[in-house]
Amino acid sequence: MRLKALLILAALLTGACSHGPEGPDPFDLYDPFAVRLEHWGNFALPTPPWPHHADPVEVLQRIEATLPDGGHVAFQARLSLGHHGAAIVLLDDLGRRAVTATWTDLGARVSQASWLPGWVDGRRMLADLVMVYWPQTLVRSGLPSSLEVEEVRGDRRIIVRDTNVPYLLIHHPEGNVWNGPASLVNRAAGYQLTIQSTALSPLSGLLSAPGLKGATFKGAT
Repeated sequence: MRLKALLILAALLTGACSHGPEGPDPFDLYDPFAVRLEHWGNFALPTPPWPHHADPVEVLQRIEATLPDGGHVAFQARLSLGHHGAAIVLLDDLGRRAVTATWTDLGARVSQASWLPGWVDGRRMLADLVMVYWPQTLVRSGLPSSLEVEEVRGDRRIIVRDTNVPYLLIHHPEGNVWNGPASLVNRAAGYQLTIQSTALSPLSGLLSAPGLKGATFKGAT
């Protein structure tokens, strides 16, 4: 009983320091793959992070996040996806590391800088990137039962099941999704992501090493 009480206290203290408009349910923090989608439930990050049969991906992105009240942040992002798992680094326009995410079969580990606005949630941003770019079948399998996904010609919608009410409106390029503009509009939380991606030649181990070396990228080779 004492151990259980200590675990509950630790979860509550962690939840009180979390980022985002509502903050995650503290009990969700015990699941290393769960990301809270407002009041709709949890999104389960895929396992493995990137399909073993898929080609490795190295991509450079410009990500801008905006709120209706004028809040705005912009990042340069580097994504490395492969058999080792997934690694994502976000830098601000001054080159400061804002968010670092490493994601393996054991779960996702996300850290973010203390100077970021309180509404920026690195773990939620990771889930949003998955819902924009990962194959539709993997997105569908990770959604809570209250939501479903549909896609037509590069336009993907996450909708409330049996209502056709949109929760997320997503656009990404047809064909190679890693080249060109994409966007995500979250109507429930009131924010929007706009993303410009450039696919790079796969580079062995650039972001897969401990510490995610090589994060000073302005125009990657």
